Amino acid sequence: MKRACKLSLLSIAVYAISPAMILLGQQATPLAHGFSTLSDSEISQSDPRWPTIWKSELFSIYSTVAAATLEPIASKLETLPRQISEELGVSLRQDIVRVVVLRNVDEYEWYLKKHFPNVPKRRALYIQSRGQSLVITYFHRDWIEDARHECTHALLHQSGIQLPLWLDEGLAEYFETDHSISWQHPIHSPAIRAQLRFGQVVQLEELEAMRIETLDAKGYRDAWSVVAFLLNQGPDGRSAMQAYLADLQKGTAAGFLSRRLTESTRLAWREQYTRFYQEPRYPVSETARNETVRAFRDP
Repeated sequence: MKRACKLSLLSIAVYAISPAMILLGQQATPLAHGFSTLSDSEISQSDPRWPTIWKSELFSIYSTVAAATLEPIASKLETLPRQISEELGVSLRQDIVRVVVLRNVDEYEWYLKKHFPNVPKRRALYIQSRGQSLVITYFHRDWIEDARHECTHALLHQSGIQLPLWLDEGLAEYFETDHSISWQHPIHSPAIRAQLRFGQVVQLEELEAMRIETLDAKGYRDAWSVVAFLLNQGPDGRSAMQAYLADLQKGTAAGFLSRRLTESTRLAWREQYTRFYQEPRYPVSETARNETVRAFRDP
């Protein structure tokens, strides 16, 4: 989720590509409860400690939270892969992301201490080992946002899309809220409007020039604002983002995202960014527009 880290797990190389995302090298021990080596059916049969097991097309959730409590909220994960694919124009690998949801923070800390004693303390973690993705979280009021955030990292990275830090976190912040209705973020949107009252306009080139290993709270907010602006302001920003991500996924030289914008968009960035966040608008996302069209087409 928040704040990147770089550390070592005993003799295991661990790298922080993005906050709370940990890559375990080929010599890593198997993930907790054998998640890196067992199939879903083998996990459920060999480990009865999970009272709730919930599955969808790309997610398998193993939880100590009661099914009646977890499942209505967990269903909001189902929309995430389609929203990512539609808005970013990327093809996601159909690999299962396994998600562990512990009952509370004490259980979560115990679990990490037992299975991953040297990882940094975070509210949620995305761990990748031998090409397989594991998200570890605990249940709380904003659990679904944490889960969607880390699962966004998982879906993009396991699909071969290696992102610069600002964009990795900007996309995760963007997709942590469900876009079935709106792209707005309950915390970032009002904060960006407050920044604009003081003339603080986030510049894409400044984010691209950052050479840091972690983002602070403002960094997360600014990264979110640029992603939301590019994907929803108009076709130029959206097509530039989609083409940039396509090149990253193909492994070709992608350069800087800002260089893909038209000259008119670059020159008018400050004016357009300010107007985008200050003008009253019904904040419908691309996904919501698509779902509206789909509803009329397939009643």
